[in-house]
Amino acid sequence: MKKSALYLLLFLCCCLQFAIAQDPHFTQFMKSGSALNPAAAGHNVEHVRATLLYRNQWASVTSPFTTQALFFDKAVGRVGLGFNIVNNSAGDAGIRQLHFNGNLGYTFNVRKNRIAAGIQLGLLNKSFDPSKMTFDDQYVQDQGFNASNPTQETFSYTNLTRPDIGAGLHWSREPGDKLQPYAGISIQHINQPKESFILENNFIPVKYTLNSGVAIRVNDQITVSPMVLYSQQFTAKELVVGSLVKLPMQDRNNVEGGIFYRHKDAIALYAGYQWNSVAAGISYDVNVSGVTGGPGAFELTLTYIPKAKEKKTEAPKKEKAKKENSTIPSGDSRATEIKGEKPKAEKAKAEPVAPAEEVKSKKTAPQPAPKPDTVVNDADSDGIPDSEDECIYMKGTAATKGCPDSDNDGVTDNLDVCPMVKGSTQNKGCPGTEEAAHTKEEKAAAIQFKTNSDEVKGIIRLEVIEPILDELYENPTWKVVISGHTDSEGTELYNMDLSQRRAEKIRAIFLRKGLEENRISTVSYGETKPLDDNRSEEGKAANRRAEIHILK
Repeated sequence: MKKSALYLLLFLCCCLQFAIAQDPHFTQFMKSGSALNPAAAGHNVEHVRATLLYRNQWASVTSPFTTQALFFDKAVGRVGLGFNIVNNSAGDAGIRQLHFNGNLGYTFNVRKNRIAAGIQLGLLNKSFDPSKMTFDDQYVQDQGFNASNPTQETFSYTNLTRPDIGAGLHWSREPGDKLQPYAGISIQHINQPKESFILENNFIPVKYTLNSGVAIRVNDQITVSPMVLYSQQFTAKELVVGSLVKLPMQDRNNVEGGIFYRHKDAIALYAGYQWNSVAAGISYDVNVSGVTGGPGAFELTLTYIPKAKEKKTEAPKKEKAKKENSTIPSGDSRATEIKGEKPKAEKAKAEPVAPAEEVKSKKTAPQPAPKPDTVVNDADSDGIPDSEDECIYMKGTAATKGCPDSDNDGVTDNLDVCPMVKGSTQNKGCPGTEEAAHTKEEKAAAIQFKTNSDEVKGIIRLEVIEPILDELYENPTWKVVISGHTDSEGTELYNMDLSQRRAEKIRAIFLRKGLEENRISTVSYGETKPLDDNRSEEGKAANRRAEIHILK
């Protein structure tokens, strides 16, 4: 074949590719959820998520078909925000298709179901460089190809930009003990933008995408996620089925692998690893269709997924002030118990414990400047320097290296699986097996709080606290431990302080009701012992709580 004919053939193939305007497909489609469906923007995102993608196919061609993409999304309450940039290029003439889309979604919660609706608005740009192309009329009979020969080929456009619109719906269930299913449907190119270089009536056909899957927690070490993806655009159809297996490691590290089958096209192998806030993935498509020869396509992804950052609405000075205001008075017997010191009657008389409402009213009046701490760098004010404190933000004693031990079993709460029931070191603080321990644990109630609040409403006092008081009055030997908790929003130090204030507010109610002070103790856990996932609003609401435990 003549060189000019080869170039022309490649050009026609590329033009055909863009003439029917098929969108690119990704083997690692699970990394680009908001590109498939705008309603998935922010789904399962703790703070932000940003993914870089590179795909290379037709590697045997001089200038292969390559794709570069950036996907970004973030959840702000019930709102999901994101954008996608996808660039495709092929051929010596630099034929390029560039997508830029912004995504906006909103989530509705119906019991344990999360239903999100989203819209996608963007721009589509296509371009090529005709000066880098050759045409058949530059081939002269008996003379051969001559690049200096003028061509009669003309184009209406060599660079064009058109608006693009899409929409979608996404459903998922709250994470359960074993399963978390999800499903979504999206429609892209609703406005069918015109995008031809030559024909004025050529347009991008509407693309329909369905995807579904379920995360199955086999045990604490293995999660299996089967999934399916179906899309249709014009006459092209794509069906992908496969599964991922994830193995969690220490901290936020995990390793995963998977296999996918694209119907009548390819089998893809995938492997990925997450190290703290960075995850990398690689996949390779093995051709099974027989349509194309040579090497398959490979794809690389790099994802940045940091933890939620500190609330910007809370200035450091405010946090410090709240920490100082919530400090337990030195004369309070609780303070002496925590620090391992004997109560001093003089201090107890000089600084009596004030109810929460009284403390709140006193804050409005001018307060004397607090005295500087006698212990340098003691974040939790337990008298143990941070350099020697194994629980920097949890109050403890010198005997327990600065960590609390609520049940006094010698296993500190940060290591104790059953922190409110005495156990043994061999059983991680539980008496016997963990299952038996949980059946013996007496948790009378859990009170939930609003974001950044320690307010206890009157109805809670009537429905929750009064019945517990009745039990405690009938059983004089019983004691109560109140543990405070928060979600993951805010700094670790601020959350420890907020959880302590929540526990103290409930303690003050028990005191006003006449319960003896020596029968009440508090412990603050901050964000360290969540009940649910902090990635959803429902999960965060469940974690903003104070638990009341009865020790018999």
